[in-house]
Amino acid sequence: MLRMIVMDLLSLKKRWLLYVLLLVMLAYLGYMVAQDYHQATRIFESHLAFSYADFAEAASQLSEGETEVYLSYEEYDDQGELYSIGYYSLPVSQFDRVILPGALQTKYRYMNLLPVILAIMAASIVGSEYSTRTLHKVLAKGVPRINYFGAKLINLGILTIAFILTCVVFIFVAGLITTWLITGNISWSFITTGFAGSVLLNVGYVALMMMVYVCFSAFVTVMLKSSIAGIIAGVVIFFIDGAIMGQVAASNPNSWLGYTISYNVTYLFELISPSPVNDGIFNSLSTNPLQAVTVLSLYCGLFILASFLVFRRQDLTSG
Repeated sequence: MLRMIVMDLLSLKKRWLLYVLLLVMLAYLGYMVAQDYHQATRIFESHLAFSYADFAEAASQLSEGETEVYLSYEEYDDQGELYSIGYYSLPVSQFDRVILPGALQTKYRYMNLLPVILAIMAASIVGSEYSTRTLHKVLAKGVPRINYFGAKLINLGILTIAFILTCVVFIFVAGLITTWLITGNISWSFITTGFAGSVLLNVGYVALMMMVYVCFSAFVTVMLKSSIAGIIAGVVIFFIDGAIMGQVAASNPNSWLGYTISYNVTYLFELISPSPVNDGIFNSLSTNPLQAVTVLSLYCGLFILASFLVFRRQDLTSG
């Protein structure tokens, strides 16, 4: 099986669609980083006398529990005479999204497009095996189906993690740039074993969330022997399930929501990268990280098992 995994991975280097999908994801992340940077620094555009040093100094003088930073500014008339002194209020978290380590921690939520990207990837890879009849030829040589299925599944997992790590590295590098642009220097004091452990844990959470959509898309592709069907199914379940979850959670929370894909995916995204938009949605249910991980793992296992059972019974040795 190891040889099959290596050979399959090497063949994937020639698939241009993988690079296109990755570029689309990185372009989206780049756009969101630029948006965060603009929103965080627009105070400097409207008040040229302000600097991040002023903000940092004022923030350092706050008492525990205070959430607003006040910066004073002076206004002069045409003759250069001072005629007023004003104050500008900024939240303490004003620059959290653009200065490390917050610049990384707050960006995981922007990977919400990744399920669609990876669903397309999984369906195209699995579906091409049917359309090119590569699968038929391999099985005709006597390769056990479980070996072929296992190798393909492992490679989908490897690609999923590779996409996630690429996104994390991209966000980290972007965070270095925005940190330097705002503060004028980069401090590496935040890089500790705790920070590294947090990144690894978050990558693990994201990988599990993404694998649910990868496995579902692959299942539909195997069942219908069509990459188009797998892509449509992956995209539909992402948007439809998410829309239903959002409507129900906002209007009439029920305990069964805790067992849906979108609810647990959204919960884990909020756990690792909180967003004020979803404040309160999860308060009505007793969801916790262990439950969310368990539910999503069961979905992955269900889709994998269903895929293999269908695959095992398909007539693929002819031709």
